[in-house]
Amino acid sequence: MADVIAEGIPLSLHSDMPMAPAEPLKYMWAAVNRISTSGSVIGPEQRITAEEALKGITLGAAYSIQLEDQIGSIERGKLANFTILEENPLTVDPMALADIGVWGTVLEGRVQPAPPRPGRDADETDAQLIIEEPERVLEASLLHVRSMAHHHDH
Repeated sequence: MADVIAEGIPLSLHSDMPMAPAEPLKYMWAAVNRISTSGSVIGPEQRITAEEALKGITLGAAYSIQLEDQIGSIERGKLANFTILEENPLTVDPMALADIGVWGTVLEGRVQPAPPRPGRDADETDAQLIIEEPERVLEASLLHVRSMAHHHDH
């Protein structure tokens, strides 16, 4: 993958559902770490950075289906559809990328909390707040996204 990026070729890390599960953080983990099921590193020179992998599962994937003008990044004029993660994938230990939890999503501007993960109780207070004050939850979600976002100029 590093060779693809070095040549300026757009890179897309995505699933061909229903042929493979849609698990973008696992694709990111694999691209960054390149660790086989046996635990050995395969082609370490082809590792890419977390930022490059994140671009591959967002803008790169949108580009591959020719929807980059509608999805793939958070900006004015695009659909407000994105995932809110529990940790910043650009700052966590690369080995932990596949284990980042999903707090929820924003779909067409509406906050959709993720169901509780196994071994974790649903927070009834959050659920009630979403029903009673969706604008406040959306504002809080966007502030959370901004606090987790990586800003760069290019």
